[in-house]
Amino acid sequence: MILVATTSSANAEKIELVGSEPIEWAGTDSTQKYVTEGGEGYTYFYDGYYNIFSIDVSDPTNPNQIGNINLGGSPGLERRIARSGAYLYVPRSGFGNPQMNIVEVSNPDSPTLVTSSNAKTVRNCVVEGNYLYTSGDGNINVFDISLPSSPILTWSSPVPPTWNAFDIAVNSGYVYVVGEGPGNPLSIVDTNSKTIDSISLDAYANRALISEDLLYVNDRNSHLNIFNISSPMSPLLISTYTTLSQPPSAMAITGDKLFLASIWGQLEGIDISDPFNPIQFDVYDGLETWDIYGRNNYIYAATNDGLKIFTTTSDTIVPEPATMFLLPLGLAGFRFFRRKKR
Repeated sequence: MILVATTSSANAEKIELVGSEPIEWAGTDSTQKYVTEGGEGYTYFYDGYYNIFSIDVSDPTNPNQIGNINLGGSPGLERRIARSGAYLYVPRSGFGNPQMNIVEVSNPDSPTLVTSSNAKTVRNCVVEGNYLYTSGDGNINVFDISLPSSPILTWSSPVPPTWNAFDIAVNSGYVYVVGEGPGNPLSIVDTNSKTIDSISLDAYANRALISEDLLYVNDRNSHLNIFNISSPMSPLLISTYTTLSQPPSAMAITGDKLFLASIWGQLEGIDISDPFNPIQFDVYDGLETWDIYGRNNYIYAATNDGLKIFTTTSDTIVPEPATMFLLPLGLAGFRFFRRKKR
């Protein structure tokens, strides 16, 4: 007789809500809301009605609103605000009076409006180094922000065939523009050589995000497309993942995990440790989310209920006690020894 032992175990990652800070705003639940990283220990929440709230997140489990500023005006179609050092760049798309507001947050308790300048329609803005990149309609604009409070326009250009830019992502002066246009374009702009190219997607896209040499693009068919951009002007599609969100309104990366958020109430976690084979590991339901960003293994979310902070935890199931049973020697031999073919 032979004694055989069997065990079982499992390890699953979960998305866990760890912090929450309600935000009082003048808008309605249908108003777009955005959140941006504010340096070590702070985040800034924009409510769509030109109210900006400073929130202390030094303890992510206990966020605390400490200041705010109202910039005035009616809600527009902005999609993102950006930060460089102690300054926030807040686009205002209209209506009829597009502006770029610059808010100083060196003292987070008391955000201060530094200047408001007339601008072309701006819905997205991204900071890389000493440059601010903005998009609106079908244009891309590049500003020198060596002096953060006084941006200087250095270049502006249409981005054909995109006529309505939904989002931009920037890497080493290359700007990737997604939005509406003939052929559902992903436009690539080299702001150094001032050259523009594009490829077609299966559906027009609404979000783009870069991490190292990979570009992540969400399209309106609820697909997450992952491109290798080691050759910046020639994105190479390496995988496509069908998401739950319908479609995602925002995405963020922290570590080897990508998160997709939706105003329909889902926060989907995807393991991207192997970008050729992205795998969903969990879904958090019930929060209508407009925007997210990732920092230090936390996800900060602008929701209709205010700021929410998430992390991931591992549920390790303790192995069951070994199950012992006896096998007859003859059966054991049949099980463990393969008869040679003649």
